[in-house]
Amino acid sequence: MNPASLDVSTAEGLVDALIHQGKTLGDLRGITPQELEVVYAAAYGALESGNVRQAFDHAAFLVCNDPWDRRFHMIAGVCLQQLGQFDAAYRSYAQALLFDTTDGVCLFRLAECLEATGEQGDARQAFLDVVKLSTGRPDQADVREAAQARLDDMGGLSAAAPGEGV
Repeated sequence: MNPASLDVSTAEGLVDALIHQGKTLGDLRGITPQELEVVYAAAYGALESGNVRQAFDHAAFLVCNDPWDRRFHMIAGVCLQQLGQFDAAYRSYAQALLFDTTDGVCLFRLAECLEATGEQGDARQAFLDVVKLSTGRPDQADVREAAQARLDDMGGLSAAAPGEGV
């Protein structure tokens, strides 16, 4: 169905378009995938040049207009993490992880946010999961090594902090 033929002037029409027709706000606004790619490239460029707030503005636009692209949640998470917004970054990474549960980098970033918010037990488990998930995957060797290093800093694979189970 063509976005122009959808009646989104009512709440019922908007719900139908978004939920039942699988449209995104970007679809309804007529934003093309190519335009979203341009914004993604701008967000990535801003992030690489250290302009994290500008990168986040782009990332927020992307997530709002196409919440089905996991890359958009990942870049939003990176921005939020660099801005010290660890709870919000965690939520962005969790959303991205729902789209690809085999992404060790995403899980590693999520674990970093847990650690930053004082959730040491959950962070330890997430780092452990990264090691397990990435074992035997040469493409994820770097993240496996980084997760193992974090575990070693936390007291190793099986070490539990006081009051935590093994």
